[in-house]
Formats: sequence, structure tokens, C-alpha cells
Amino acid sequence: MANKHPSDVETLQAAADRLRPALQILDAFNHRNKNQHHSSRWWAQFDMLRRGVRKLVPELDAGIRDIERKGGSKRRKTADKAQGGSSKAAEAARARAQWLHEHAAPRTFMAFTQLAADNQYAPLGLVLLGVLAQIEAAMSPLVPTEVVAATVQSPLDAELSTQCTPSAISDVGASQGEAHDFGVAISRDEVLDSSQASVPSEKSEGMTAKSKSKGLQETAPLDPKDAGRPKKDKKKKKKRKGDEFDDLFSSLL
Repeated sequence: MANKHPSDVETLQAAADRLRPALQILDAFNHRNKNQHHSSRWWAQFDMLRRGVRKLVPELDAGIRDIERKGGSKRRKTADKAQGGSSKAAEAARARAQWLHEHAAPRTFMAFTQLAADNQYAPLGLVLLGVLAQIEAAMSPLVPTEVVAATVQSPLDAELSTQCTPSAISDVGASQGEAHDFGVAISRDEVLDSSQASVPSEKSEGMTAKSKSKGLQETAPLDPKDAGRPKKDKKKKKKRKGDEFDDLFSSLL
């Protein structure tokens, strides 16, 4: 059974008036940044949103004209009141608005949020998030209230909430604990005490090195060639007795 919407000309006109400035911003953004960012991941979501809004605005205008044209005869007025004032063009516009709200908006929101988190292109992401909020505000009167309430929580948030429950986290921890045995926990104090006991002090190392060097010097074997030779005493140089001239000059000095 199709949902009956209050197909009001004022509602369609208000939505079209709010979507036109947003569409102008999207077109200008596309003209300025397409060459640089057309290969980025978020650009596909942006282009999908822009093309959807570009198709939605003419459909809203067609729905407004269709309703105004049907209001000429009394018989059509009563038929429109019985159907909630709906028309084929208006229903097509509402169906497109619902598709944009349910499918395009969540994807573009995730893409624009990641772009805003990037330090280099954060201003672009903030601008696109603002335009997306304006588009959502314009389309909300065209979407049934039950659909809006159902799409408040995105599918990604629902999946994350189901995966991150306490029971799921405990199950993951238990499975990891069974698969890997990490041994016995050792306190930091025990490690420090064992390391201090095993590492000798710098003074003891210096004393042992000196004692080893002295022992090597004392126990060094003598050269067999020098063993049979007596040690020669150093001869003291005798001063040569000078003559009279030397005595004369030495007295002057």
C-alpha cells in the first residue's frame, strides 16, 4: 500500500526553493575541484548527490505545475483531496527524495566526514557537510516520518553497535587467550633486582682490570737471550777538565 503524502504545493515549493541554492553550490564546487579531486574516493559520493539533487529540482517543479493544473475543475479537486493532493510528478519527486535520504545521504555523510578530518582538505569537507545539511532539511518534509525515524541510526552505526557489545568483546578476549599462552607475569622489581645482581659495579671492574695487568707484567717470561747476559751499569760521564780559557769563560758566565 502506497504511503499517502499531503501533496501540498507550498511544501513542494519550499523544498525546491531550498534546493536551488544548494544545487548552485554543488555545481560551482564541481566546476572548481573536478580536475584535482575527480579520482578521490569521496568524489563519487559527491557526484551521486549532485546528480540526484539536479534531477529532484525539475521533478518538484513538474509536481507543482501538475497540482496547479489539476485544480481547475471541481471534480479534480475532490479527487485530489481524496488522494491527499498527490500527482504522478509529485509522487516521483517524493520517491527520489526518499531514495536520496535513505541511500545517498548516509554515504555522502561518511565521505564528507572523512574529508573534513583530513588536515589538508578540511575546509572542503566542512563546506560539503553544510550543503548536505541544507539538502536534508529541504527533503525532510517530502519523506515519510517513519522513514526519517528509521534512518536516524545509519546502517554502519547499527553494525558497529552490534559488533562492539560487551559479550562480543569478552568472547574475542577469551578466544585470543585460549589461542595464545603468554606465560607468567613477572613484576618489574624482580627484573631490576636480578639485573643489578648480575651486573658488576664499575669500580670492581676497574680493580680487576688493574690486577690482571699487574699480574701479566709480573709473570711475563724473560727473553732467553737476555737471561744469560749480566745487567750493564750505566756509566756516568766524567766532566772533562778544562784549561785556563774554559775557567775564564766559566767565571764570566
